Parts: sequence; structure tokens; C-alpha cells
Amino acid sequence: MTIGERIRYCRKRVNITQSKLAELTEIHPVSIRKYETNKMQPQPAQIKRIAVALGVSYYVLTGSFEPGSVVLETDGDLMSLLIVLLNSKVLLIDGKREDDYHILPENIHIRVNTLLAPYFGISPADEANSILPLSNFELAIQNQDIRNKLSCWDAVYNEWENASVIAKMAKDPAAILDDVTRRKEMLEIELQCSNYYLDMSDGVQHPVPKPNYTENQPESFLSSLLKKKED
Repeated sequence: MTIGERIRYCRKRVNITQSKLAELTEIHPVSIRKYETNKMQPQPAQIKRIAVALGVSYYVLTGSFEPGSVVLETDGDLMSLLIVLLNSKVLLIDGKREDDYHILPENIHIRVNTLLAPYFGISPADEANSILPLSNFELAIQNQDIRNKLSCWDAVYNEWENASVIAKMAKDPAAILDDVTRRKEMLEIELQCSNYYLDMSDGVQHPVPKPNYTENQPESFLSSLLKKKED
């Protein structure tokens, strides 16, 4: 998806018009329309204002990090970093797979790619000389919401990866890849929308304030996936 398509998707996700987005960002409505139709490319400053207005991170709209744009304050920020590391296979999702090859949230965990084993190891903070190989360790995911999200991501990622293999042998690869690629990109946008702050130093999980755009917000792609998994 282009930046314009991402802006349009996120705007429709919160059910506001181009005019309303222009009002919230103080960007001319014609510019918003041109951004969404890929006739004009927004600059970083405009992207940041649009991201704030839509309640998403800079990375959600661009699919890349600009210098100084990486933050780690919310669950959405955490998912942005995880998605980058998972797509690049620095981190790998693992766990017991069901007959349909999906990993249930309660069985999911993360491991580090063993290609990094010659360069990094694990050692206790007070035992610097005691180094254990990365292959001996898995990252346990303690947050249920993150487990749910990674389970959904893994299911769609495997669908996309399988389609990529089939597409290499097809006469019309786009016909196979376009739909599943869009589904993957839509899900990744949903996963990166922030719901709560990561800081729980006071023992309380604080929600991220949501702009009250509408009382009848459309069902998200992530919500529909979670509902299907429950069914």
C-alpha cells in the first residue's frame, strides 16, 4: 500500500471525511485529497500531523522509520517494532501449530534468528563471563493482547508466504499476491493502532485517549479476524 492508500484506510477506519481530517491537521483539503490519490507526496511534517489526527504512529502511514520517529510509548509502538523485526526475520514466531498450521495465542512465543548466534549470546547481568547461545532461549510473551495480535499476524503472514511461493510459478503472480498482500498490510495497520501505554511503573495499565470521531465506528479487520478465531 502507498502512503496515500494508508492515509485513506486509516481515515476510513475512524469514519471521518477528508474535510474533517484537513480540519484536524490544518492541511488544505485539496492536499489531503491529492495525498490519498497519490497525486502528491506528503512531507514528514505533514505525515506526523496526519498520524496524530488519526491516532496511529508515523510508521503505520509510511511503512518505514524516519530518523527521530522511533518511539516506544504504546502497545502500537511495540507492535511496529515487532512487525519490522518479524518481517525481516530477525525475530521468528514459534510454538505448537494446530492442524490448520495456526498457533493458538497461549502457545505462541518468539525466538531470535540463529544466524545471529555467532555474534550474540545471553549472559546474566552479574555473570558477564557466562555466555549461553541464543538457540537455548525463547522469549515468553506475558501480555495476552500481544499474544492475540501475534497469533493473528502469524496466520496472515503464513498465508502471504505460501501465496508468494505459488506466485513464483504462476503466469500472473499479481492475481495471486495482490489480495493476500493487501490483507497482510491491512492487518499490520490494525495491529499498530495504540490502545494503552506501555509504562506500568505504577502497576496500572493506562489507556491511550481516543479521538471521539463517531459513535458508529466500523468493525476493524483485526476484530473480524479475532471473531473468526473465536467462532
